[in-house]
Amino acid sequence: MAYQLTDGSFAFHGSFQSPPSALYPNGLTGALLIKTDKFGCLEPGCQEHDGVEEFDLTSDMLVYPNPAGNTLMVSPAPGLASGTICAELYNMGGSIVLSHTADAQLLNIDISRLPQGMYVLRLSSNGKYIATKKVSVIR
Repeated sequence: MAYQLTDGSFAFHGSFQSPPSALYPNGLTGALLIKTDKFGCLEPGCQEHDGVEEFDLTSDMLVYPNPAGNTLMVSPAPGLASGTICAELYNMGGSIVLSHTADAQLLNIDISRLPQGMYVLRLSSNGKYIATKKVSVIR
């Protein structure tokens, strides 16, 4: 489970159980708690080193949840996008790994097949650039 905290950071929790082995006949059981900053970073300042500048024509665009698990929701600012909206996700190598087009003000993007990692979301409307956002995929 993932939660966004009041300071903008994220907390993730879960548990695991390993199968029995010769070393651990009953397997291992444990809990996991991870806290990141508001950029999804475990180390302070990691967002400064990916080489991607965020540029928004508006601060009203919503991309959530971020970090995301299986679904990413994108809502452009009212009046900024009209007609067809295109969302493209790029990996850190600069390759397009997912493209989603819709005639809607809220895009529901299935990212369940993407591996964990950092991505860049580029949003355009009717061929015109709107914004770029960093997105973390964490499972």
